[in-house]
Amino acid sequence: MTTDLREELDALARTQTFSPDPYAWDRGRRARRRTRVAAGAAAVAVVAVVAGAGALVLQPDREARTATSEVVEGGAIPSRIDDIPADLEPTIDLAVGRGAAAFISTSQRVPVVVTAADGVAHLLDLPGWDEDGQALALSPDGLKLAWQQTGDGGATIGVLELTTGRQRSDEVHPDDLALRELTWSPDSQWLGWLGDADGGAHVGRLPVPGADLGLSTFVEGNVSSLAIGDAADVVLGAKGGLHRITVDQPELITRTTGVSPGLFSPDARFVALRSAPSAASSTLRLSDGAVLTHPFPDGTFDSGAVVPLGWLDDRHQLLQVWSAADEDAELVVTTPQVGPTSTWRRSVGSIDASIAGRVSLAVDLVPDLDGTSSQELTHDFDTADEPPAPFGIELSLFIGLGVAAAIAVLLALRWLWRRLLG
Repeated sequence: MTTDLREELDALARTQTFSPDPYAWDRGRRARRRTRVAAGAAAVAVVAVVAGAGALVLQPDREARTATSEVVEGGAIPSRIDDIPADLEPTIDLAVGRGAAAFISTSQRVPVVVTAADGVAHLLDLPGWDEDGQALALSPDGLKLAWQQTGDGGATIGVLELTTGRQRSDEVHPDDLALRELTWSPDSQWLGWLGDADGGAHVGRLPVPGADLGLSTFVEGNVSSLAIGDAADVVLGAKGGLHRITVDQPELITRTTGVSPGLFSPDARFVALRSAPSAASSTLRLSDGAVLTHPFPDGTFDSGAVVPLGWLDDRHQLLQVWSAADEDAELVVTTPQVGPTSTWRRSVGSIDASIAGRVSLAVDLVPDLDGTSSQELTHDFDTADEPPAPFGIELSLFIGLGVAAAIAVLLALRWLWRRLLG
């Protein structure tokens, strides 16, 4: 400010009186209040945007509300069964609960049980498990798991109660025999076992309650597989046919090729058969030795290997159909043959190609069929370890959009503030 201007203003102040507008202070106070309100609203808006983003991130989206924390009453078989990741840690407590599926992991060569209540896979540190072991089987009721225990002495089978963690061990053969297969009766009370030896195989049965009714016998030649019924009947495949086990030598039921025993029906009238790739599933009718076939319907599978996984009742089988080694296997429900009341339903569930053929299921968990094709027979447990995706938007993108929205709110409030003060 120049000296002349200062002198003129000083002279003006001495000669003129100043009377402020009596409303000026009121306008100033109102402007100050508006400033505070605008600042507060901006803060509230930013907090609301951030809190809303956080809430949406933490809230599972609608398609992920069947997560592992969901308890399914009575349990269920997962609609999708995958191998475990290579870094999954073993479960120390073996009382994991009722199982829905069991298999030997391809990635770790260890036994895995998928629990029925939540669809979670548990890597079990079973006593005496050998990484070269092949014998592992979950009972149809999902309550017991059988495996071969290695150690000193003969061939031994361990049985674990999955709900309590209690275990028992039974020696089934005096020699150190590597068991190739374990299989359960439909009522989960009998175990059939099979172990290869020079010139043939040893086969037998073991009563799970522990009664002294076990059986062990040597069968000459190549033994493909065996099945055991509720009455401890044993059927095996050998010498170009299907045979019953008797006290002495196997008794021929029928000559056949390309199939082998899978699982007994609950009423012991049928044995669902395993089959090499073909265009039909096969079933042995024990009353007359007939092998019944149910061709795959048109438009489904051109060909597929069949592995029986259980019987839902006296008529309906649950099968694994594997059409190609590099494709996932499908769960299929069918009856032994085509007829007026026959059933054939595909896409009941799927099994990862890497473990196809190695899975045993607790078929007692499948609900009673109601006759509709829309009935859910398995449960969609969502166990994928993926980041949240609010409104289907990738998490990082959603956070970026939230920050942008907060900035936009602040700019809008700043503009409004200036309009109010102007």
